[in-house]
Amino acid sequence: MIDIDMLDIFFILLGVLIGALASGWYFVHKQKKLRQDFIEKQTEWGRLQAELDIRNRWYEETRQDYENRIQSLADELNSSRHEVTDLKQNLTSLQERNTYLTQMKDEAQALYEKFKTEFETLNTKFLKENTETLGEQSRKTVNELLNPLKERLEAFDRKITDLNAEQREKGGELRVVLEKLLEQNKNLSEEADRLAKAIKGDVKKLGNWGELVLERVLEISGLEKGREYVLQWQMSNIEGKALRPDAIILLPDNKQIIIDSKVSLAAFDQYLRAETEEEASAFAQTHVEAVKTHIQNLSSKQYQNLNDLHSTDFVLMFIPIEPALALALSTDSDLYSYALKKNIILVSPTTLLATLRTVEMLWRQEKQQKNIEEIIRLASNMCDKLRSLKDKLEDLGDSIQKSSDLYEGVMRTLTTGKGNLIKQALKMQE
Repeated sequence: MIDIDMLDIFFILLGVLIGALASGWYFVHKQKKLRQDFIEKQTEWGRLQAELDIRNRWYEETRQDYENRIQSLADELNSSRHEVTDLKQNLTSLQERNTYLTQMKDEAQALYEKFKTEFETLNTKFLKENTETLGEQSRKTVNELLNPLKERLEAFDRKITDLNAEQREKGGELRVVLEKLLEQNKNLSEEADRLAKAIKGDVKKLGNWGELVLERVLEISGLEKGREYVLQWQMSNIEGKALRPDAIILLPDNKQIIIDSKVSLAAFDQYLRAETEEEASAFAQTHVEAVKTHIQNLSSKQYQNLNDLHSTDFVLMFIPIEPALALALSTDSDLYSYALKKNIILVSPTTLLATLRTVEMLWRQEKQQKNIEEIIRLASNMCDKLRSLKDKLEDLGDSIQKSSDLYEGVMRTLTTGKGNLIKQALKMQE
């Protein structure tokens, strides 16, 4: 019974081990397939040129919409300026009229108080001299004299109230127009500043800006800085020349992908500002030539031959502005192939992020692979331990069986066997 239980335990544990080994083989096979898919995806990048045509059409529509918006805002700005000028003139005129009417009101109020005092004095005098005769007549006389003046003052009050209300209304309209004008100016300034900062300035500032965009894309890719990518890592080529690529992506198989940011937007800026199709075409071609110059310069650095670096056969040339890359590829449909022949792959923030996400997935698979290998190692150790335990259990079983046989022999000799010692002792007692 003991041997059967031990064998059952052994086969159960052996089944668990086989299941673990099968799972490990499955995950290893799945990782190989994922790596093969990654290699296949690299060959599919050429198909992105067709999508770039769609991006180019979107860019052209966006550019035209932007130009129309700028023109519309400029027209509205000019109209608002004229309206503000007219409102300022009206406001000045209303303020002058309000001052004049207020002065007239004060003078009329003073005259009213003066007449009222004099007539009240006169009325009191008449009442004292002849209350019954002059009372009613005096009141009528006073009312006849004061009522027109009172009505005139009330008319002045209404007029001033209306003018104040009109002034507040005009002032409110002026504030709305001014706020709208300020908002438009702010929007125009912000858009102009963003565009100017992106496409103007010296080469050093543009380079720094491109590196910042590249670093931001790396941050949001999910890769860990220092472990899965490094920035500005100074190295030397086989000739001993010091080189410092903008970024190096570390792959799980001890390979690296080099990324270098390139920004050349002078011709692109001129293209955006072109007034005719001929100018736009010429500036677009100039922009393509500038991109080709960057490709040649990057290819000449031979990053693939850096010491202590197992780089892939290609280098990613990062262009931080999507429309700039789209314009270059749409103008010269062979530009992508031209770059590939020089072991350069052109990428924008969108395509680079997709590539980095794939690398991040490979790192996850690498971690899973290491976990699987650790599980296999532990399972192998467990198998060795189980084998040793089985041998010891078998030895223990043999020992127990021998002890049981010895015990039964002793008991037979002592009590149960024929002619055992107990029977002989009882006979001797009898």
